[in-house]
Amino acid sequence: MGLVPAVLAEAVSGPHTGLGTGGAAGRRPERKEPEAMTHHSPKTRNGTADQASGFRVEAEPWAEGTVLAVYGELDLGTVADLRAALDQALAVPGTVVVIDCAGLEFCDSTGLNALLRAQADAVADDSRIELARPRTLLLRMLELTGATDAFPIRGTVPG
Repeated sequence: MGLVPAVLAEAVSGPHTGLGTGGAAGRRPERKEPEAMTHHSPKTRNGTADQASGFRVEAEPWAEGTVLAVYGELDLGTVADLRAALDQALAVPGTVVVIDCAGLEFCDSTGLNALLRAQADAVADDSRIELARPRTLLLRMLELTGATDAFPIRGTVPG
């Protein structure tokens, strides 16, 4: 599968998720979100923020793409904000998105699934997502789910 380990493909297309792979190789999977998950949050200066949870994403350009700094709790109620920021940052094929996780206080399975799906979409467009400064919680979640090889890990943020 190239850069994406088999666990990544399995995580986004496993039989219990109902999320198919989207068909032939090279085609991006179709994204379908239930209406209940659609969330439109107010814009901040450089990103999006969910006022109720305190979750926010701030985007900054860098030489190879975009740095997305995430803050707060990434879960079912806030994952749409991350998806929107990732979709915008990955709009141009061949880009690198670095997610600065230093401010990420919590990530549930919904957040992990969104990251894995975004990485699969990125790789399909010759792009990639890297995680910078992840906390122990996120590293442990990647380890427990077998997704440690899905993302390059950086100790610093570019720029």
